Amino acid sequence: MVIDWTELRAELAVWRRQARHLPIWWRDDDAVSATAALERLIGLSDELQVPLHLAIIPVMADSSLADLLKKQPRVVPMVHGWAHQNHAPEGKKKAEFGHPRETATPELAMAYARLKDLLAFENDMFFVPPWNRIDASVVSALPAAGYAGVSTFTPRNAACPMPGLVQINTHLDPIYWRGGGGGPCGSIDIRAGCPVAGPPGRANGCDGTAWDTDPSPGS
Repeated sequence: MVIDWTELRAELAVWRRQARHLPIWWRDDDAVSATAALERLIGLSDELQVPLHLAIIPVMADSSLADLLKKQPRVVPMVHGWAHQNHAPEGKKKAEFGHPRETATPELAMAYARLKDLLAFENDMFFVPPWNRIDASVVSALPAAGYAGVSTFTPRNAACPMPGLVQINTHLDPIYWRGGGGGPCGSIDIRAGCPVAGPPGRANGCDGTAWDTDPSPGS
């Protein structure tokens, strides 16, 4: 596959000419154990000096991942659901926390406690719902479960969806899932995250330009 970065390069050239600052926020999903691919990704993070926000599936996470992350201060752990199971009603798009259900709130607390214990991580953590779908009732339960923030996909509606909770979303996914994975089809347009036509910031719904290198398709 030949990847066409023309539009992305052109957009970045406009930003450079206008001397504009482009914040980059990088999230990778579905981590459960230490792998050669994850180590390469962490190496790239170190090389670029860009923090990697790693969304980890609590039920599946193992000690090899914990051992790896203890040596990686640039990696920021995030809670990626509970078991990454689809609980969506029949006919609806996949979601683990996209619809109200009785066990959702207890699972939020269990997921938080599981990763805190496994990783011995002392800082606040974000919640990343699998398939980037989350019901408003789940969002409202996040602060009480210990979470400092939530991260989904596409520009956010508000920097703080509720008191005590920050939202930082991803906007660009460089993986062309409909084409079987690999690189993007056509080109990646950075304007999906923060358009040049308007000023950056909350005025146009932009929370920076965030990349999601999720290794599994979101359908």
